[in-house]
Amino acid sequence: MGSRCGCSSRGAWDSAQTKVEAVGGREVAEVFSAWGDVGDLVLRSDELYRHVERRRELGLDAEPNEAILSRARMYNDAAIQHLQESAAPAVERLREHLRGLGDVDATEQLDLVDRTARDAIVDLNFTVGQTREARRVLEEGIGAGRRGADAVCDLMAGSAQRMIALRRSREEHNEPVSAVLGAICAAVAVAAMISCAPRCGSPGTILLVFMLVSAAAFFFASSIGVFGSVIAGA
Repeated sequence: MGSRCGCSSRGAWDSAQTKVEAVGGREVAEVFSAWGDVGDLVLRSDELYRHVERRRELGLDAEPNEAILSRARMYNDAAIQHLQESAAPAVERLREHLRGLGDVDATEQLDLVDRTARDAIVDLNFTVGQTREARRVLEEGIGAGRRGADAVCDLMAGSAQRMIALRRSREEHNEPVSAVLGAICAAVAVAAMISCAPRCGSPGTILLVFMLVSAAAFFFASSIGVFGSVIAGA
């Protein structure tokens, strides 16, 4: 994607990207890379949407709002397009790759991911609500992994559809997207384990999980849980 977000999320995401490819291979890394671009676009869009929301709340001059909204919509539309044209095809390529591996027993690796992620999450400065949400997406990802490669890819594809729905209705809500991006990080960790099992080593797996938790944590920390009509009904 063209421009990169100048925020700490991209640094964490790019650092994890290298490890994802080293552990899980090119197909897993392509999915993660596509979602990194989506995350950039969503953050850029929401920064602008929230700027307009604050201006309206404070009763400031409305004249600049349309220009700001135009830019917000540009980034938002680009995020939707990237989900459809890059993220979704990458998931299907990953599906074919994982299917080609045959029956893979990644039980040991998935158990390690589960334990390591919980150890990483407990040290984050999350609220109880954020911790509950992080636990939910982790358990969803691990559960998909135990059902097999298709379940993991279905989770990724479903996350893309969920994100598209959220972005299309962005001007009627300010619902956080952190759970969707967290679900992708969990699913990427699980897919990497299936792809590399049984050759995955514990040190590499532990580092990968910590890096993915770090990448997801930015979005949990930056999400603002304000619901209701924020643009269209203002």
